[in-house]
Amino acid sequence: MKRGCGERVQGGLYLCSDSSPFGRPIEYFLVDPPVRWDGGQLRSPMIVEDVTGINHLIMGVGKTYYPFVPDFVEEARIMGVSKRIPINFDFSQLTPNKSKLLLVHPRAIPNFNYTLSAHKCPKHKKEPHKCIGDLWPLSGLHHVKEKHEVTFEQDHVTVKTPSVTYEVPLSIVKVEKNTLNKYSSGIFLKIHSFHFEYVNRQRKVPQELKKKIRKAGFKLEVLPE
Repeated sequence: MKRGCGERVQGGLYLCSDSSPFGRPIEYFLVDPPVRWDGGQLRSPMIVEDVTGINHLIMGVGKTYYPFVPDFVEEARIMGVSKRIPINFDFSQLTPNKSKLLLVHPRAIPNFNYTLSAHKCPKHKKEPHKCIGDLWPLSGLHHVKEKHEVTFEQDHVTVKTPSVTYEVPLSIVKVEKNTLNKYSSGIFLKIHSFHFEYVNRQRKVPQELKKKIRKAGFKLEVLPE
């Protein structure tokens, strides 16, 4: 299966979410409501330290390949998360099973008024809030050629991306005029456990890279693609 951002490159290093047949569904990892991000565009990974002294990794998801948050989330539901990371990254800054991957999207927080006929919170919250679940029906209002193509059905919208096809409900009743593209960046997904994958057809990996990752306590896999 091809990802929305294209194929993985030879010699590339990727941070990937751990998976298990006993794992939790993607909804468990959603940040609801998304947390506003004012740190600008993330062209490279950024380290942030929490109040306990643990470092976490923040990376961006671009709207060029994933026009809307659901496009990335639905792909991750099937294929997991895979984000390219520089070979020279300082892996020692991260702590296995404690450091988290936080993902930012430029369209995570709507800055316009809208009304839904029905609302279903993926995190099952009952109190009123700007729910991340609203991003699914809102994304159904846009058509982006080859990246986020929408087809209106009788009771839902089918969204087709390069990697997945998914459905969103027809639940938008009212949207403030001329404001649909007014979004703020926000943290929308938090991955609790991850490993690294190096892409090489000969299944060879630079010894120095292998040494750095394993010394930091992380698992490294070498895959042909």
